[in-house]
Amino acid sequence: MGAFSRRAGNCILTFDHDGAGVFVDRETGTLWDFSGRAKEGPLAGSGLERLSIRRSLWFAVAISFPGIKIYSP
Repeated sequence: MGAFSRRAGNCILTFDHDGAGVFVDRETGTLWDFSGRAKEGPLAGSGLERLSIRRSLWFAVAISFPGIKIYSP
């Protein structure tokens, strides 16, 4: 399980999931993997800052944060 900052340089990124284990940021079109690394696009080779997380069961998170989207690789 991982959580990452949305900040890349001076930009705050918004992500969409393509359903195949890849995230695409709307601002630059860069493709990101589950490890927070940019694989293709203008930000390729860069990485997002990993945030501290607390491990929880998925249903506890879903109850605490209605509407949250949970992805798995």
